[in-house]
Amino acid sequence: MNQLYLGFKAFDIHELLCHFIATEAGLYQARDIDIQLLDTTFISPSRLPENLLQVACGSALLEWMRGASLKVIFVSTDRPLFWLYGREEITTVAQLEGAGIASFPDFAPPATLLRVALSSAGVTPDRIRIEAVRDDTARLGLLRSGNVAGAVISSAMPPAALEGMGYKPLLFFGDCMRVPTTGLAASSELLESKPELMHAMTDIFLASLRLIHTDEQLLKQVLLKCFQIEKAYLDKTCHLIQRQFSKTGYTEFEVTNEAIALLAKDQCLEPQAIPNEPLYDFRVVKCNA
Repeated sequence: MNQLYLGFKAFDIHELLCHFIATEAGLYQARDIDIQLLDTTFISPSRLPENLLQVACGSALLEWMRGASLKVIFVSTDRPLFWLYGREEITTVAQLEGAGIASFPDFAPPATLLRVALSSAGVTPDRIRIEAVRDDTARLGLLRSGNVAGAVISSAMPPAALEGMGYKPLLFFGDCMRVPTTGLAASSELLESKPELMHAMTDIFLASLRLIHTDEQLLKQVLLKCFQIEKAYLDKTCHLIQRQFSKTGYTEFEVTNEAIALLAKDQCLEPQAIPNEPLYDFRVVKCNA
């Protein structure tokens, strides 16, 4: 049995749907692979296990920019599944100027993506008070209580569920940018030492994507069991997922280049500071597709 750790930053549909589809469909078992989930949010890189793949590809992009030797070998979606909501009286993003938004901690990629999304909507991020808040429950609580004017919510609380609470999104990040935010990323060392296992993992995740698009009963089963999405919101959430998740497991060269440029600009990186070693390598999944 081959054992791998699968590192995640958020226990939500965005990061872990492919994994749980694979688990429920028996795809790991068929390839003699044992997966242990690992929350890597507060673990320093030096303490991470060697046999680790991570699904947080937005994080991998930022780590790569800081010098980490990583490769993104699979993309589940390049439409970041985050939404900006406002209080009931706020109907446009522009109305948030001078107010506060409950967002992610600054080291987390969604905080960077929020700034990009605000700029794309014609709003200067510096004119908004962006507060680091630990999770969706706290962000929504601050919005509901009136302590902030806006809140960034992840796929742990999909739009159908928020709509049931009376909220409508002001902005969907996936409409503002294309950034490979989740899939599979690995260290260069792991790719070199276990190429057959990496091939098997991209094959499994590609099969998961196919099931997401063809087996709605399985998709609903996973949403209910693993993410506790209420039955009333299943249909809309399924349709959202099928619109936003990839069918191929990779994205275009132009998309990856633009993603690097967007985040480099936000991080104030000069072109010469961007690593020469490519981050994205979809050769294996393209062969499988």
